[in-house]
Amino acid sequence: SASGDYVCILNADDHLHPEFVASLVSTAREGEPDIVCGAIEMNGARVAPRPQVFRAADADERSASLVYRDIDEYAVGHTASVDWEPRDDPAEIRLTWLPAAEVRGMDPHGDPLLAEAVRASPVGSLSALELAFAEPDDLSATLHALADGYARWIDAQEARLAEIDADLRAVAEEHLQRCRRAAERIAEGVELLARDRLAARAFRLACRAMYAQRAWARGRIDGHRHTPDTPEPEAFVWRPFQLAFALLCLPSALQRGHPDRDVFDLIWFPTGGGKTEAYLLLAACVLLHRRLAGAGGGTGVIMRYTLRALTVQQFQRAAAVLCACDCLRAQAAEEFGDEPFSVGLWVGRASAPNTYVEAKAALADAHKESTPKQLTHCPVCAGELRYKADDARRKIVCVCPSRNCRAARAGGTLAVRTVDDDLYAAPPSLLIGTVDKFAQIVRQEKSAALFGRPDGAPPDLIIQDELHLIDGPLGSLAGLYEAAVDELCRTAAGPVKVVGSTATIRRAEAQVRAVFDRRCAQFPPLALDGANSGFARDAGAGPGRLYLGVSTAGRASKFALQAVAASLLQSAMDPRIRPVDAYATLVAYFNSLKALGGALVLMEDDVRVSIDALARSRGEPSRAAGMAPPQELTSRKPSAEIPAILRALAAPPGDDARIDVLLATSMLSVGVDIPRLGLMLVDGQPKFMSEYIQATSRVGRAQPGVVLTLYNHHKIRDRARFETFAAWHATLYRAVEPSSVTPFAPRARDKALHAPLVALVRHLLRPQTPNLRRADRDAVLAL
Repeated sequence: SASGDYVCILNADDHLHPEFVASLVSTAREGEPDIVCGAIEMNGARVAPRPQVFRAADADERSASLVYRDIDEYAVGHTASVDWEPRDDPAEIRLTWLPAAEVRGMDPHGDPLLAEAVRASPVGSLSALELAFAEPDDLSATLHALADGYARWIDAQEARLAEIDADLRAVAEEHLQRCRRAAERIAEGVELLARDRLAARAFRLACRAMYAQRAWARGRIDGHRHTPDTPEPEAFVWRPFQLAFALLCLPSALQRGHPDRDVFDLIWFPTGGGKTEAYLLLAACVLLHRRLAGAGGGTGVIMRYTLRALTVQQFQRAAAVLCACDCLRAQAAEEFGDEPFSVGLWVGRASAPNTYVEAKAALADAHKESTPKQLTHCPVCAGELRYKADDARRKIVCVCPSRNCRAARAGGTLAVRTVDDDLYAAPPSLLIGTVDKFAQIVRQEKSAALFGRPDGAPPDLIIQDELHLIDGPLGSLAGLYEAAVDELCRTAAGPVKVVGSTATIRRAEAQVRAVFDRRCAQFPPLALDGANSGFARDAGAGPGRLYLGVSTAGRASKFALQAVAASLLQSAMDPRIRPVDAYATLVAYFNSLKALGGALVLMEDDVRVSIDALARSRGEPSRAAGMAPPQELTSRKPSAEIPAILRALAAPPGDDARIDVLLATSMLSVGVDIPRLGLMLVDGQPKFMSEYIQATSRVGRAQPGVVLTLYNHHKIRDRARFETFAAWHATLYRAVEPSSVTPFAPRARDKALHAPLVALVRHLLRPQTPNLRRADRDAVLAL
């Protein structure tokens, strides 16, 4: 129907009665969510088949119909692909063997209405350092200006409702209601800072900590200084959505009894937009406020990830924030006490040792894959860290030998813990771990310390990054374990606050309800157009990605792969290519380790031969002679080698560690943030659209990127994507598949329902016998 709802009519051989078909279509247009098929008249005789329920478009599909209402598909190719110009009202439709589509980036600075409101405020910008030292009234007025600017933007959208077709207007009104609710919550966060001295103090210090870690990353050791006139060659200015998200979540994150503790706040923002800084600001606020409010030490924030590479990289970023918080604590020890702010990594034994004995042995053997050296370089000065085993205290100590760091921290010691025994003995302020590691709450009695059991304060905030990866069997089991985690973090005043982030998700409400048993509030909420959500809008000019498609029709897939790879690599020798550094590294993405293994041989042999041939035909110097052997970023790589690979990817031109070809699988698709990367080859359409979007978003962050997908002509899905290349790239996020999470399905219950029960008994009832066999039987039955 015109509203985008779908009616599915099933019939074997005969036509349905015309009047019945007309009634179905009429019902769908009236917005009924379900259509029940009852008695049908066929060939003059009435038959009564088994009733069938036909589901009309879900809420996400209706939203997509609204925000993508101006984007149409004008043609579909057959074997070849198609293209048309201009995009909105084509005068020409043509066949092409090299379809192209430009996906422009999103401007995270938001709509001009927000910028105008902030410029007119007393501070005049969202500079982290200026906000930290602004007068109370000026700080409040500036933050109110941000909220008011968003409210004015919503007013402007409401004035456009008359332009929306009648069948989409109800969806548009629902979207704007969600925007209004978000604006109200942002204003509530501003009011909290205006009336609550401790909350305002924590917010100011968190802004200083975030500024300091950014300054350290840019090579300025004095980033922790507390003078407001510190020179800022590159000031750290908040993007509006980052600050707005923190303000929106602050009341429920700082107050246990707040009604929005039942809301899972989800940052939905394109990759590379700055989601990590947004939730790190919130985490710093919570940790600083806990100390100011006298809640004591212990773990205050938990951050969870699903992939090793992502966990290790985010551990490095979070360590810088915690070091900055600890510098601020040292300057005001009378307020915060003597216990340092610390960060801990809780991952499997294959990545980091579980015991002190294992960790000491790993430090003595440089070839050990499992090592406590998960943070290799100092977040302050970038110098190499040293790890040593302290037999007297039976703990692993992390030290930076730099004098600059010693000036900032007594003894140069970093409060970094990567061994399980150290985490249990002294729970870190911020705990970062993989989702599967939380299965230890069932087996490991000492893990109770991470939840403030039995005598401490439980965590106040849980951050679930890359929510879309919590699906399938992993999501179903995580949903069961989450029941125990939620209860362990609960107090009489209320539950723990849970937030998350993602760039690609669909039906988030159902997934969040199934896993976390909470309502979901997406931020920024959708409005009337996919190109503008108030806090992000189509960037127009500037860095983006050019997507290209090539089919293997008429050629073997391996021949096509090596030919395309050789052409892309040799192109870096073309004097017209600028900047060369952006396209000097080819990232080749594969859907399986098997496909990657075959490509590894091609890159070493056939690709070099083809590069020489191309160089001769173009009259250019060949790149093959100076190419380093290809590297890979896959699950086959030991955890200890992943940080070195990421550093080599970011190495400047001429560095001996530079990587010319990186072969990667899904490990690359989340968390890898290397701004210089600009060239990617995708071997075959990935199974899921979210994986395709996440993987290709690793390039084109600081400069325009090029993504070339090689479609296997003999695979139906690849051929269909190639033939409709232009249309689905124009609505890329619409094609994301919904997640499947069923924690209470019969097989999931049979497999793991006992696990959260055992965890609750172990940590809440604390039976006398560690093995939980028959002791405290009455207490278990009562629970």
